[in-house]
Amino acid sequence: MRPFAATGRLSFTCAAAVLCSKNPFAALMHHELRMGRLLANGVGPFLDRRFLAGPAFALLEAAERFCRDHFPRDFPMAALREALVNALVHRDYAKDVPWTTVALFDDRVELWNPGELPRGMSVESLAGTHRTVPRNPTIAAAFRRSGLAEGRGTGTNRMIAMCKAAKVAPPVFEETGGGLMVTFRFAASRRSAARTRSRTV
Repeated sequence: MRPFAATGRLSFTCAAAVLCSKNPFAALMHHELRMGRLLANGVGPFLDRRFLAGPAFALLEAAERFCRDHFPRDFPMAALREALVNALVHRDYAKDVPWTTVALFDDRVELWNPGELPRGMSVESLAGTHRTVPRNPTIAAAFRRSGLAEGRGTGTNRMIAMCKAAKVAPPVFEETGGGLMVTFRFAASRRSAARTRSRTV
């Protein structure tokens, strides 16, 4: 925490709000995770959806539980966890966009996160050797100390390797709408295995 210069009162830093606050909106208006299960074409009502706010590690656990309810059982969940960690660590919390989104369809999952890639990086470079440029170094350090991140710029490479090992399509990275989209697709033979438990919160 840091004191306000004028009043001397303590205030949460962005990192403290993201990592520790049970009510991050009190200090940071733009911190929410929205998840939804939709049909393949995205048309129609949600089969399941959650709007969540809270400490980053709790959001990660909640997102993993939500995805396990709907993913094919043999999908490499560790690859998705890596994408979720990257989203929480690298999103641009200063952007006037209040949420990270996880959209699950019959044939894919799309994870969108506010914040463009650092200057000099491209979506093509994410599949090869590239530097790590933490937008939020304190948040990145917390995830690194927890063992959920390495801090070496290898997260996207691990996602690709885990998908290849599980014989599923590697993730597709795309810059769109002022943020980064990561898309995992399910093989046709696996789509019927995805669970579609209908529940709206």
